[in-house]
Amino acid sequence: MRSLVLAAIAAGLLASQSWCAELAQATRSVSLYFGSKDGKELLTEEREMLVTENREGSLSLLISELTGGPRRTGVRLMPANAVLRHTFIDERGTVFIDFSGSIRVTSQGGILFEWLLASSIARTVLENVERVKKVVFLVDGKPAATLTGHVDLTEGLTLDDILSAGRRGGMK
Repeated sequence: MRSLVLAAIAAGLLASQSWCAELAQATRSVSLYFGSKDGKELLTEEREMLVTENREGSLSLLISELTGGPRRTGVRLMPANAVLRHTFIDERGTVFIDFSGSIRVTSQGGILFEWLLASSIARTVLENVERVKKVVFLVDGKPAATLTGHVDLTEGLTLDDILSAGRRGGMK
């Protein structure tokens, strides 16, 4: 009887080790965008992130990583107390990201900072979540015309909006 119990424990341990190994391998490389130290541009940071079963789960993980800030160079643009309330992806590939009002509370300000903040979130999502074409911002469940009062976000942001603004040296 004792050997049967030990065999069952060993089998369970081996199964759990196998499951842990599978989980450890279920990652993918993602590109996160943070601010440069001079506050003039976005910097890319590559990270490994767990693979999730759905795109909304991936969105939550990406936003969490942005809120945590960079591990190398650069600065966090997301307020540390930013709360992601909900995400939704419609059939056209538009993602709606709903933050609490804390997204608007920041000690930094100005038009460039707001553009970098919105671009950081949108570019991170657009480059890492399949079949997403546009990011629309909501604050407390309502469409956000702006995050901190400077940049018009009423139509949302596409990757082309962000990249073409970078080529022009300005915003959308």
